[in-house]
Amino acid sequence: MTTLISKAGATLIPSSRLISRQEMQDLLVIDVLQSLLGNRYDLCGKDLPYLKQWAEVNAGFDFTKTSPKQADMDIHAPNFNHAFLEELGENNFSRRSFFKWERIMHSHGATIEEVHLLRHGKFSRCVDVVIYPGTHE
Repeated sequence: MTTLISKAGATLIPSSRLISRQEMQDLLVIDVLQSLLGNRYDLCGKDLPYLKQWAEVNAGFDFTKTSPKQADMDIHAPNFNHAFLEELGENNFSRRSFFKWERIMHSHGATIEEVHLLRHGKFSRCVDVVIYPGTHE
């Protein structure tokens, strides 16, 4: 593990400790508020100490608002196509899943709209079964 250090040089998390996903998200938010990540634009990687203030005043950002994710999502029951499942057999895959959260996670991409629906809404359609291949050859 590497030590995570803030732009001011303070040690945020020592290398001897594993960090949680939430801590990593918080660190990324702190970094985004001080600079732009990546290298696509001329300002990326440059220290921008007034970026947060500028975003609040000029772009209407409100960093005090939170948007907690939903605890559960309602989806339709899987449609069991028994003829398809029989034809698929038992030997052409490592496993198949009808579990709700596996079906949800394989029913969307990573667009802003889909991530928003995942956190706050409902998908109009979810896959009925997730089939994991036995081999990638």
